[in-house]
Amino acid sequence: GLVGLIAATPSFAQSEDVAEAALTAFLQAAQDHDAAALDALLAPEFQVMRSVGGGTNKADYLAGVPDFGPFSFSDMVVTTHGDIMVVRYTFTVVETTDGQAVSHQSPRLTVFRREGEIWQVVAHANFAEAE
Repeated sequence: GLVGLIAATPSFAQSEDVAEAALTAFLQAAQDHDAAALDALLAPEFQVMRSVGGGTNKADYLAGVPDFGPFSFSDMVVTTHGDIMVVRYTFTVVETTDGQAVSHQSPRLTVFRREGEIWQVVAHANFAEAE
């Protein structure tokens, strides 16, 4: 019945916690260049789209994971349906250039699909402005 359906639907707070954990796992593995973790966290059909128009598939991404500094994310909006979770957020990264720490912010969109107990990244869109 309806009561069972409502009880089975995760609350927004739960979804946000799950999204934060899934995003952190993905971004930390990328930052650490942890090939084994990334291989497990990226779905076979994974694609990334960059603001400059290019993109890569899983194999190409694993072959050239970009370097980036300390990061955080905010303004998270999470939607879920079944085993799919879509997360829209602002990504903040600190890069050090000529000894100066500079913070960059960009909108991102990451789509996850639950595979057993793991939330795998299916698609990742980076809307950072070209520098």
